[in-house]
Amino acid sequence: MMEGVTPTRPGRPQTPKAMKSKISQRAQDHLQKLLLHTQGRAKAIKPAERQRMEALGKLTPEDLEQTRQMGRDCLIRGQGFLDHDMVDDAIDELVQAVLLLEDDLDALHYLALSHQRRGSLHNTRRDHNEAARLARWCLSIDPKHERSFGILSQIGHPDLEKSGDKPPKAKLADDTTEPKTNRGFTVAIVLAVCVGALIGIWRINRMEAESADKGSYSATYAQDEDKDKTLDVAFDPPKEHRGLKLEVVRSKLNVYSKSAYYKLSGFIHNDGDTEVESVHLKLTLLGEDDEPLSTEIFKAPASHEPAIRPGDRAVIAQTLRTPPEALSARLEIQTVDQKSAGDYPSAPAVPLKWDVKRPEGVKLEVRQRSLSELVPGTRNEYFHDGVFEIHHTGTTAVTMLKVQIRYKNDNNKIVTTDYTYAVATDDPPIEPDTHRLMRTIESVPKEVTHFELAVIEVRTEP
Repeated sequence: MMEGVTPTRPGRPQTPKAMKSKISQRAQDHLQKLLLHTQGRAKAIKPAERQRMEALGKLTPEDLEQTRQMGRDCLIRGQGFLDHDMVDDAIDELVQAVLLLEDDLDALHYLALSHQRRGSLHNTRRDHNEAARLARWCLSIDPKHERSFGILSQIGHPDLEKSGDKPPKAKLADDTTEPKTNRGFTVAIVLAVCVGALIGIWRINRMEAESADKGSYSATYAQDEDKDKTLDVAFDPPKEHRGLKLEVVRSKLNVYSKSAYYKLSGFIHNDGDTEVESVHLKLTLLGEDDEPLSTEIFKAPASHEPAIRPGDRAVIAQTLRTPPEALSARLEIQTVDQKSAGDYPSAPAVPLKWDVKRPEGVKLEVRQRSLSELVPGTRNEYFHDGVFEIHHTGTTAVTMLKVQIRYKNDNNKIVTTDYTYAVATDDPPIEPDTHRLMRTIESVPKEVTHFELAVIEVRTEP
């Protein structure tokens, strides 16, 4: 998997139900394959590869026009979501717009803007890095794209030379070359600046040490643990969605000197009789007299994660910046994407190896819910897409679980590997007598014939 960016994982095209009758199945399948080919990220696709995928999909000129219309619709929805601060939904739509509309400046720019906004909201460097990458992509199309320079400047990436996108040197008034400088004089200036910087850093460190000795905080955002508190969460689903239940594992407000952060973790249980593909949720922090202070809109399951069947539950793990005056939280269901539950086949057991010592009280059993290996990638690879159930039959809760997927050939030799977090550090733990869904998706060489799963890192509750 790509590291450094949280990808939009491949899954069903986000085509509105009203449009599905107008969009051919071939066009919808083409979007699915684009998402799989790029691992759900906004990545450039070489023209030859794009043409090959169109040929394999047997797309007609009418199909291609429909894919472009899907891209334009995704762009419009993405802009709307961004205007209403629904950043995760905006990113989902705009990634698809970028893939369907080749080198479209608006799609790239608004996706970069969405990542910049999410990075600023949650203070995540990976989103800022992705925003910078997309902004530089815009500049490779239009070197004068002013809005991309603005994004790079705001997130601290004004220096384009590191990316290879060097701006052209300006010509001097009376000559076409820059004047020569005295190298020795320049070196002396640089040395003087460096020495001055080192002295300044020493003084700052000394001042901070003296401040620490006096018992004061040197950090700008020092946590005030005395003001930290657990917030009640109100959840009252509408009558038609009473089968969806909320289980709160953590609802904590952490107060700092200049801000506060609220963390909600738990589950949405599907106790109904339908298969739920996604629940659109609105989280609101409330102050005095239920005054709304902060709002976040998100989906559970997360974008392109496995749907939750009856008896399943989807993980919730949200962090929201808010004024410290927050007194309670409210979680509301906005919309639910669902379909009739089917007669699901039994999930066969899959062996799980342990590369680390298995903690006492931890006993995990893995079952393969679904496996797809038929979606074509390039000529020499295909996509391995698996959904697994991890059942905990032990006695100790698992707070973090990292699983490696080893893809092997006929000779049982490892061809390539990947890993995923069945339980991330921000997720609620896997408690005994419960199960957790895990999805793995990776492009693998065609010589791969089978795979195995192995635990490579695990943590438990103390």
